[in-house]
Amino acid sequence: MQTAVWFGAALGLAVGTEGTALPFGIPWLLLFLAPTLRPFRPDAALSRGAAVDAVVLTLNVGSFVRNLEVFAWFSSRHRPP
Repeated sequence: MQTAVWFGAALGLAVGTEGTALPFGIPWLLLFLAPTLRPFRPDAALSRGAAVDAVVLTLNVGSFVRNLEVFAWFSSRHRPP
């Protein structure tokens, strides 16, 4: 579980730094979760995935809330059509 927290922190900081890190981070997330899918253990995959997601969202929730209030969108660069 500790590796999931560190991976989530790395992905969260990358997404917080540059939004384009998310498309590059998704394949790494799948590679990170792959060992739990080989001897099909969905509970382990879900718990690791949830830990990664929780850390990523915790690190970036402040920016998301600010952007929603100021720009009415998650990102400051793109506005809804």
